[in-house]
Amino acid sequence: MTKHDFLTRLSAELEKNQVPDVEDIVEEYEQHFAFKLADGYSEEEIAAKLGAPEQLAAQYERGGAEPRRRQGAVFTKLGLYIVDFFAGILYLVLLAWGVGMAAFSLCCAVASVCLIGGWNIAALLPSMPWLCGAILGAALLALAVLIAAGLVYYLAFLGRSRRSFGRFHRNTLAAAAGKPTHPAQADGSRLSPRANRRLRGTVKVSLVVFAACFVIGFVVCCLSAGAFQFWHVWGWFGYAV
Repeated sequence: MTKHDFLTRLSAELEKNQVPDVEDIVEEYEQHFAFKLADGYSEEEIAAKLGAPEQLAAQYERGGAEPRRRQGAVFTKLGLYIVDFFAGILYLVLLAWGVGMAAFSLCCAVASVCLIGGWNIAALLPSMPWLCGAILGAALLALAVLIAAGLVYYLAFLGRSRRSFGRFHRNTLAAAAGKPTHPAQADGSRLSPRANRRLRGTVKVSLVVFAACFVIGFVVCCLSAGAFQFWHVWGWFGYAV
């Protein structure tokens, strides 16, 4: 069954059962198809996994949305709220990691500007010749861009995971109360094809620039200091050779 056939049959069954908000319900399933198609599934595979449109539409029949008593519904809700507690802690930890990486990216960008500009505010940066600092500063700037691009994917993944878990939470409560459920949302990041292409290009360029500038900067530092361990020659750790 193709996407068009599935949605057409579902819409017809919902209208037949005089279900309100038919367009909103069909839109939910249309979005589910879009997400799964982007993940590489075929329309036939998605439709088969969702099940028969007639059975799905039967959830929304008049009176079908009225809460029904089910054995163990209270325990289902209690267990779900316990899962919510630990999932919330995990989400905060992941969010804190993202904030930390954003701060690290910002620090790399600031340090790169100082190295390229030859500024050493409050002597926070190790001393080195300007050329060495400029090349290593370019490497840090590329690293800052690389981390920022990764953060875009990371935050998109967090946002999609949060919405997916929210849908799981609502569907679980609805099922426990005997109410109709909606199709699950896909996990993982969800960016437009254009944004994906731009980010991939940014990652490739910044990775190449970082690797090249780091290697070149290391070689130039060794030649400038006349020693392989140039950090000792320039006294980065409190003493100079």
